[in-house]
Amino acid sequence: MLSVQEISVDSAIIRTFRFACACVILTHMGIIHSGKRNPNWKGGRSVASNGYVIVKMLGHPLADVRGYVYEHRLVAEKMLGRPLEKGEIVHHLNHDKTDNRAENLLVTSPAQHGNIHRKSGKRLRYPDEPNEELSCECGCGTTFLRFDKQGRPRRFVSGHNRSRTKRPQ
Repeated sequence: MLSVQEISVDSAIIRTFRFACACVILTHMGIIHSGKRNPNWKGGRSVASNGYVIVKMLGHPLADVRGYVYEHRLVAEKMLGRPLEKGEIVHHLNHDKTDNRAENLLVTSPAQHGNIHRKSGKRLRYPDEPNEELSCECGCGTTFLRFDKQGRPRRFVSGHNRSRTKRPQ
């Protein structure tokens, strides 16, 4: 059996059942205003917890369940004159997540975006970088490709000088 509770608001009596949200009912009745009618409305633009600016755009293909879209993605779509394709990433050139000027945005692929944020000191092979042939640094004269299959740099031929580095058993 559902319990009934009466709430008095501005001489209106609202009957709500258990599990019902009073705010939804008050909004539906026009007592609580949402959007532009709310005195706290800030134009539908705010900063999300991850630091990016979000804009309220109900019905937009990129909108989340609340109707918010990342502003930098909207600016990039306008700049390109087309919707962003699946997998395209919008990069902020000055690394400021709130600076959504068109000249500060760059639309990239995931691979390109990874290269932009690559940490210095890690010498992994870039996409489309040539894989030149080198001589082993130990002086044995063996040649090999500079990067292995995973893109890691090599200086020695793996395993060919185990006799010099045998561990005692």
